[in-house]
Amino acid sequence: MSPVNLAVVLSQVVQSVRPSAVERHLDLESFSEEDAGDIYVLGDKARIGQIFSNLLNNALKFTPAGGRIDVHIEKEDTSVSVVVSDTGQGISSSFLPHLFESYSQAEPGARSHRGLGLGLAICKHLVDLHLGDIYGASEGLGRGARFTVKLPLFLDESVGSSSVLTESPPFSGATDGMVADNRLVGVSIVAVDDNVDARLLLENILKQLGAKVITCESGQRALETIRSVHPDVVLSDILMPDMDGYEFLNELRALGTEGGGRVPVIALTAFASESDIVRIRQAGFQMHVPKPVESAQLILAIAELVRTSNTEQ
Repeated sequence: MSPVNLAVVLSQVVQSVRPSAVERHLDLESFSEEDAGDIYVLGDKARIGQIFSNLLNNALKFTPAGGRIDVHIEKEDTSVSVVVSDTGQGISSSFLPHLFESYSQAEPGARSHRGLGLGLAICKHLVDLHLGDIYGASEGLGRGARFTVKLPLFLDESVGSSSVLTESPPFSGATDGMVADNRLVGVSIVAVDDNVDARLLLENILKQLGAKVITCESGQRALETIRSVHPDVVLSDILMPDMDGYEFLNELRALGTEGGGRVPVIALTAFASESDIVRIRQAGFQMHVPKPVESAQLILAIAELVRTSNTEQ
């Protein structure tokens, strides 16, 4: 993770696909790198390029000869939006809610094309890891499509330093402006989940924000780690082999204060019915975050627990 000049990366991606646009007789219009100026985001340069490469190649696939593709940047106070639009086949209203699902493909004759249906799912995953949002829109079949990627600006004046974002990212919905990234800087977190992909995702999200993260594949391993580390917060999956989340919490509390057993714990669970939530709270978890984990919700939960813990102390 480092400061990335978004305008430069976008310009490089546009130039890389321009020969294909010419070959397909498509008009590819883009912003001027000089006019855009320096627009920095905090991220992985290669992965940011992958996001927009996927979106532009999608537009190329679904726009017939004579069509047009536009790429432009909209800069706001704390965020920047990149819009990729085309005059191609469009997307039916029934398929719009499934755009970013893995292996999803539109019905034949609409936005279908050979492939696995993973391009947009990968885009969303990468945008989520950069604490951004991605939206897809279309006025219907034959009326083109528009994709918007919104990322938090890197506002630190000392561009190139290792400092974190100085402003909170613009999460969608009711979380707008509620979480400052620096609230998690230096926060010690132990995350336990038997799924390797889940552990990697948690680690990526939280380390971006400056948290110190140790992931564990089992409750037993997590208990051993907590005894020595004494973290500020623990994240625990519920459904795990050998020792599930409830058993893990009981064993954790048995460690006592000196063993780190009084640390606040957030339950990560795919079971989110009313009865499940009641059981989670009754078991002694301070909070719960449903799976699949939304980064904004997880960050809010951790920040609130840290704030409460500091207040109590």
